[in-house]
Amino acid sequence: MNQEIIRWLTDSLNWEEGIQLLERYSNNKMQIRIFKQSSPKYQAQQLEYELKKLAGIPMELLFNQRCSNAQLIAQATHQNQKNVAKKPVVLKPTALSKTIVEAKTLITHLYTFLAKKQNELYLIGESNDKTACKQRSDIIKARKPVIAIYDQLYNTKEDYFRCCHDAALSAPLLRKIADINQQANTLLNPDPPTKNTTKKTFSDVSDLQLVKRKNALASSITKTENMLNYQSITRLPEPHPMPEGDKRTATMLKLTNLKTEFRSVVKEINNRLRKTPTNNR
Repeated sequence: MNQEIIRWLTDSLNWEEGIQLLERYSNNKMQIRIFKQSSPKYQAQQLEYELKKLAGIPMELLFNQRCSNAQLIAQATHQNQKNVAKKPVVLKPTALSKTIVEAKTLITHLYTFLAKKQNELYLIGESNDKTACKQRSDIIKARKPVIAIYDQLYNTKEDYFRCCHDAALSAPLLRKIADINQQANTLLNPDPPTKNTTKKTFSDVSDLQLVKRKNALASSITKTENMLNYQSITRLPEPHPMPEGDKRTATMLKLTNLKTEFRSVVKEINNRLRKTPTNNR
């Protein structure tokens, strides 16, 4: 324990000396400024309490203090000696369950899915024509079950971590998380669209939406490339490549998909430009 503060607690309790001790041993600049602007009439007990914490007196003794400071310090010294005498318990690190690792990955994928759907809503714009309204309705319907699964999986995972040291409580939660993981995988991995479906989707997209999508894809490609080269969405002064592993592999796959979609969108825009009649004067 801090002997300088201990002497102040048992001998002095002088306001100015207490402020000096607080300045010397506390890193809370805001708290120090508040005490300097206050007076001992209103803040003496609070200053004493803060210095007791800095002295190293255990919180359970502070909360239950019904004795003088000298007796409190004697109790704290005795308790500290007992704690030192106890053989420290070394907890062996335990690997995370594969179910939990999968859950954390799925939470990221679910969040990404919802962010993409939000961006699709933005690309539709404010139009209220029949096509735009149908697209908006389809996106909202697609988002609804994903939001429900996301909330359920995240909250259950947090409940698991709160009681993971108690097998009786954590085991049922782990089984529940495994079930939710299966539902999430079903939502995130539908059958891949065919080429005909892609063409049909383009036919329902307006020229303005295509241009917005092209710009959004160009921005995403730049950010993804920066993540691979700098581990940041913005370009840094010095390269800091993403290390080899699952994350880099997933990021490279994402970049490939973005570039493929970008080329498709540009091709569709060029096709529409060629079909647009020009007025010759």
